[in-house]
Amino acid sequence: MHQGRFSKFLGPGNAFLAELYGAILAIEIAKQKNWNNFWLETDSTLVVLAFSKPHIVPWALRIRWENVIQHTRSINFLVTHIYRAGNYCADRLANIGLHVQDFTSWDVVHREILMEFAKNFIDLPIYRVTH
Repeated sequence: MHQGRFSKFLGPGNAFLAELYGAILAIEIAKQKNWNNFWLETDSTLVVLAFSKPHIVPWALRIRWENVIQHTRSINFLVTHIYRAGNYCADRLANIGLHVQDFTSWDVVHREILMEFAKNFIDLPIYRVTH
């Protein structure tokens, strides 16, 4: 099983753009690494919804979004929603991203989220999106 985490400073914007951009980057990274099984976990219900209703994606990201959607159709792909309270890891990585200048990624669990990482695997309700 391969896993990855990343942080990137995006500048000003809103939560939906940040979550959507994070999903796009995650899928693009998975494609570059030739991962054929990919599970995207997000605390944004709008990002989950965007997989079935791409018209909600802002124009600035629409072409990249359509490209990653096309890629997800060619692999075993799962997107699930996790409640914000259960998504400490993503929130902590977002905070780390505020202090990095460039894209930063880790193939191992970052030391600052190691303990909470294990807690994210408890039995939480998930919602599967199919194409």
